[in-house]
Amino acid sequence: MATLNGHFEDASGNILLPIPSGATATIETTNKASQAYSVGSYLYYNNRLCRVTAAIASGGTLTVGTNIAYTSLGSQITAHFVATNGEEFSFQSLVNGDYY
Repeated sequence: MATLNGHFEDASGNILLPIPSGATATIETTNKASQAYSVGSYLYYNNRLCRVTAAIASGGTLTVGTNIAYTSLGSQITAHFVATNGEEFSFQSLVNGDYY
């Protein structure tokens, strides 16, 4: 990994974006997992946020569409605002106490 004007880049020369403090996703710079991942955990791969869709052993191959899927913070936040019965709700309904 090299640096370019203070920025890190992966083995392919892609500049890695800074991650805010408190982020809980590991940055993977190759297609080999640096640690084991369970389903539902997150990692950064190819400079994008990914959600793990199938368990990955340490050293396992990261494959989009097989064991990881590209996602976004927005889609993950939205996914958490759908009740188990399928009903959607918003921040405002929670603030107003309208959601039971």
